[in-house]
Amino acid sequence: ACGPHQRGAGVAQAGGAGLTGALLVDKPAGMTSHDVVARARRVLGERSIGHTGTLDPFATGLLVLLLGKGTRVARFLDGLGKTYLATARLGQRTTTDDLTGEPVGPAHEGPLPGPEDIAVALANRLPRCPCCLRRRRVRNS
Repeated sequence: ACGPHQRGAGVAQAGGAGLTGALLVDKPAGMTSHDVVARARRVLGERSIGHTGTLDPFATGLLVLLLGKGTRVARFLDGLGKTYLATARLGQRTTTDDLTGEPVGPAHEGPLPGPEDIAVALANRLPRCPCCLRRRRVRNS
């Protein structure tokens, strides 16, 4: 028997479906990661849903959603490696450094760098987001 402020085992929290685990979503272009979480909350009737990493609205790919008590494992997934596959246009800068921005100045004319030069440039590039910078500082200290 449960007291007035207790709930029995297996009973969902207020309004939730009581789901626990991970949901792998193939995020389409045009939706933010938050949009995907909001839709999952609405469809599944579960309030406790989070994701393990933000994808830009124009990006497609795997978005891992954690549901219910499964959200507790997010801290263990944060430091794991991720792999990205991207298509880039070399020789043209934009105001946002992505495909959504307006071109800045004329496009580069002449030969483009070779694969080795590109690999070196990407390896030496510092991440911009504060969370990535924080992780880099922790790993290097």
